[in-house]
Amino acid sequence: IGALAISALLLGTLQDQQPKEDFKGTVIVQDIGMEKKAINTPGDFEHILTHDGRKRYYDVHVPDSTPESNAPVLIYLHGGGGSGKAMDETIEYADKLGYILVGPYGTGVLEKSLLTWNAGEYTKPDGEKENCCGYPTENGIDDAAFLSAVIDDLETKYSLDMERIY
Repeated sequence: IGALAISALLLGTLQDQQPKEDFKGTVIVQDIGMEKKAINTPGDFEHILTHDGRKRYYDVHVPDSTPESNAPVLIYLHGGGGSGKAMDETIEYADKLGYILVGPYGTGVLEKSLLTWNAGEYTKPDGEKENCCGYPTENGIDDAAFLSAVIDDLETKYSLDMERIY
């Protein structure tokens, strides 16, 4: 009976040390008595984040060349009328240089296309004030806070070098 109990305890301990899938794209390794640590797993992932009561999206590309821990991050903001998928045009650079590429989505009438960012108010050359860029400004979307929330969310899912987020 003693050998069976020790075998069962040892088997349970070894199973606890196996990588566990926490969510699509990130493997969590749990060491007994230590904190969980994220490992950067290569691939392309879509994340959904609720911010200020709105469902917001951001895409992540983790190249094969990305270090398993302390990876640099580049946040790519699409232009007016775009989406997070616009980051796809820079994937080859992320693959070459080994950084995690993040493509957050702005907001608009449509959920995932024709999106813009709240760039605030500006003064035109004739002195008239105008806002940029439509929907997010008119609806008081706080994109700066959303981008901060994206970074916070990334930090829980990936192993980042917090000194190298661009």
